[in-house]
Amino acid sequence: MPECYSYEQKSRVNKTSKSQIMALPSSPLSSPPPSESAGGGGSFSITPQPPVNYRPTRVLPFELAQHVLIYFEEALYNQAFGLLTSMLSAAAASTDLGAAAFVPSPTHLALAATLALHPRLTTRTTSSEKHEQANAALRLLRLTNQIVGPIGANFGQAFSFRRFELKSSQFTVVRRWIGGDPGTTSSSSGDSTEVEEKIDTPYAAGESLFSCAEDFWHTVGWAFNCSCLQSTPVYARRWERWSLWLEFMLQVLEEDWTLRHESGDWKQSLIWQYIQSSSGGSGRSRRIMRAVFAEGMQRTLNEFREVFKSELKEPPKDAGQIKKTEVKVSVDDEIYGDWMENDSDVSDDETMVTGGASAFKKRRMREPSSRRITPRNSSRSLRDESENNCGVELDRPSGQSAPLLGGVQSLELRLRMLHLLSNVAGKMSDEFVDLDEIYLLFVEFIKPLPLATFQLIVSPSVYSAFSRDAHTTLCEVMLQRMLEQSAPAVYSERFLTQSKMEKVFLPFAANNTTYEDNAKVSFLLESLMRSLMLGKFLRYRVALEKAVEKGIEARWIKASSGSRKSRTRDDTAAACLRESGERMKDIVRRLR
Repeated sequence: MPECYSYEQKSRVNKTSKSQIMALPSSPLSSPPPSESAGGGGSFSITPQPPVNYRPTRVLPFELAQHVLIYFEEALYNQAFGLLTSMLSAAAASTDLGAAAFVPSPTHLALAATLALHPRLTTRTTSSEKHEQANAALRLLRLTNQIVGPIGANFGQAFSFRRFELKSSQFTVVRRWIGGDPGTTSSSSGDSTEVEEKIDTPYAAGESLFSCAEDFWHTVGWAFNCSCLQSTPVYARRWERWSLWLEFMLQVLEEDWTLRHESGDWKQSLIWQYIQSSSGGSGRSRRIMRAVFAEGMQRTLNEFREVFKSELKEPPKDAGQIKKTEVKVSVDDEIYGDWMENDSDVSDDETMVTGGASAFKKRRMREPSSRRITPRNSSRSLRDESENNCGVELDRPSGQSAPLLGGVQSLELRLRMLHLLSNVAGKMSDEFVDLDEIYLLFVEFIKPLPLATFQLIVSPSVYSAFSRDAHTTLCEVMLQRMLEQSAPAVYSERFLTQSKMEKVFLPFAANNTTYEDNAKVSFLLESLMRSLMLGKFLRYRVALEKAVEKGIEARWIKASSGSRKSRTRDDTAAACLRESGERMKDIVRRLR
């Protein structure tokens, strides 16, 4: 991403006197100053990088597509992904940049996305072969995006959530052969033949990721719930898979938005497709924010439940072992003993259907005591199911979120998602929400976070998910709603300058008397000072030093005047407030 401050802006700063400080074009909520063009540095949105030289695409030849279809229907996933990967990577090995790549169909990509996440191939099995199948599916998705890009791969069709469609149980994709030649991509006007492709496997129908999840934000909320409950092993294992999925999807969404940004066709972007199809009606923007800030507490677990059926079940303890006393054979009753019974990913109440022409059912020998006797609607049944499937205590105090919102990786993914949403709001305010509203939503969800998490989000040097101008705007908007009432209004001066910092922000305390709120205000001011200093828009002068010292004293006095009942709880916040003030003084000393 380009720097917020252009060479021309830096030159103008060097030509000004020490008493005149140029405005930092960091506020995306304001228009550029009159001296700059409409496309100047005051715009909030990212100027995308030039697109990668993606390869042109070709559909798979009919014979190879049939081979892949047979592999999938016979559950030979390693062979199917190996064939698709080899055909796709053959184009990348060519020195000819115009060489077309055989791209998997949307059906193949949707199935790969499901297999990369499905618990039967990941967390509910001890089979190394099935783990390798899930990893091979994820490798195919990454390679496809790297070689042909999100538009060439047609991820918009492949990753379309359809749970509420009337025919969601049958996933069919129409492949078009042009001119009667399955291997050509020519745009000639010859007759075209439509061939309907359908993979006869539950993973492409009712058990598909895109049929089980309500929408994309359901997967986001559930994944972040898992990240906040990593103290429980089953949630930690699910987060390992969901984090890989989210990281891949964010890369796809960001690259797709960059390409759409250059063409100006934002409504065709994948992120807009997910926003538009989000459930929640008029409150869809708030539901999206609740998904991004899901913290693993009961209310978010109720809203963003597990995506796959019995997703949190543990693998069978006797997986890979066959009890000889239970092996029975009866051909007449279609009981074949241990033939194909050594399958650790199939539970007692599941029926697997494989093969396109024939279907079979496995009959299992169970003792009467193992059958479900207690009705599902009884309290004992619900309690047992909750304990067996979830395996985690959900009785954390209300309002107490997990430390760092699930860890550093989780927090970084959340910030990348927020930045992408802010870009969409900047370009599609009429269809989505305007820029002011999206930043107010950011403030609403970030402000109550624990102090350590809050500090990581507002620090300009910890994460690079936000561009410098968008990050500065976020800090300004938060300060407007956290400073005491005696602070002057900031609407008279839209752009962030050193003069504005000295008069409007630095000398004032928080609007509450707690150490935590005053420490958060101090973190915001410290971040703004660092941003100005990094852009060489901050210079030493006596007014700056006095404003810093006045604000430090005001915040400490106001926090000390609060209630003493929770003094022990505020010790950490008081230490953070003191240390932040010392760092701000150090910034001033460095400017001398």
